Amino acid sequence: MRRRSDPPLIAVGDGSLPVADYLRHNYAKKLRTLQLAGTFRAGESRHVDIRHDGWCALLRQPPGYCNCDPEITLRPTVGTGDS
Repeated sequence: MRRRSDPPLIAVGDGSLPVADYLRHNYAKKLRTLQLAGTFRAGESRHVDIRHDGWCALLRQPPGYCNCDPEITLRPTVGTGDS
């Protein structure tokens, strides 16, 4: 069980990480910019395709923080009525 003093977490893939770490990724910054522009709302269910450059640090072993300018495509989740 998480304590109130623990930093907020965000679920990513099959794990979770502190929000501050998540926001170090360029793709997270780009998604936040899209959200602030009204492209989608917080809590809205969407499929997100993120295409990283081949040299992106996120794709290395061990992975680092996304440092490329990824292409992001938002698609509606089937059956939600979102367009």
